[in-house]
Amino acid sequence: MNERRSVFLRIIREVCADLGIECDVLSEGWIVLLQAYGRKGFIYSYSFGINEDSAAKICTDKYATFLILSQEGIPVVQYELIYTQIYRYRGNTSGNWKKILEFFYKHGRKIVVKPNKGASGKKVYFVENEVQLEKAVSDLLSDFSQIVLSPFYEVNCEYRVVVLDEKVELIVRKDIPYIEGDGKSTIYELLFTHDINNPEVYENLSRKNKLLSHILEKGKRIYLLQHHNLTKGAKVKIIERKPQIEGIALRAMKALNLRFGSVDIIETRSNKYLILEVNPGVTLVSVAIQGNYCKVKNIYKRAIKRWLQL
Repeated sequence: MNERRSVFLRIIREVCADLGIECDVLSEGWIVLLQAYGRKGFIYSYSFGINEDSAAKICTDKYATFLILSQEGIPVVQYELIYTQIYRYRGNTSGNWKKILEFFYKHGRKIVVKPNKGASGKKVYFVENEVQLEKAVSDLLSDFSQIVLSPFYEVNCEYRVVVLDEKVELIVRKDIPYIEGDGKSTIYELLFTHDINNPEVYENLSRKNKLLSHILEKGKRIYLLQHHNLTKGAKVKIIERKPQIEGIALRAMKALNLRFGSVDIIETRSNKYLILEVNPGVTLVSVAIQGNYCKVKNIYKRAIKRWLQL
């Protein structure tokens, strides 16, 4: 069992002890059975049984989520769905490549390609030429039956908004760590000074062709990760109020008929807010680890109390 899952289970066990709930951990920690006062519920991975099954399944499908939110006029990242040939309708002989190229050129030859159903920033490709595009699509369609294309957005930051029963419980800003040059130190020395040993950082620097021996000029920043993903090392900051993104998150939760979930929203360089994804599995372990343990525990406690009607 990994450290993140251990932290989550510790929180849930503490909540259950506080509320007098019997808690049984099954399947090496990925299923939790809760029982109290004749009521029973399961936590599977990070998904609580508080949501309808159909609503939760829609949220795991990026394209389905985009369709519903855009139909409701809610600002959301655009997605274009691509199937493997096996899953295409019978009699459709047009193939995928023409559609993919049209999307690529329509959006300025800078797009993102990723699985339609996936999490934690895995298998996400940023492409800006046809060779990269072909490689990304080929790689993904060999592993996944459905992938999505989306425009590339220059992003200032990303927010996660946690909602329970039409109330915002938490807003965090997810920041990508960076180093800033002093005109004397190499990139490696700056990384060492900041005690940065995340393998994702070194992979990202390699993709950017950044030599560790290069002296970074004074005031210049290098952002160390590709994505604002908490499992990859992004940092969190609690935000007390942000009315505009709170409103967007609440509208999204209502449109998708979710009671408990988190909404990830990007702020673009043109100061637009767009929903990136909606998660029925509320993963707050990174927030807890980064100094907010009690706040996270209280959110999970309120969700379990509502769920089991305690």
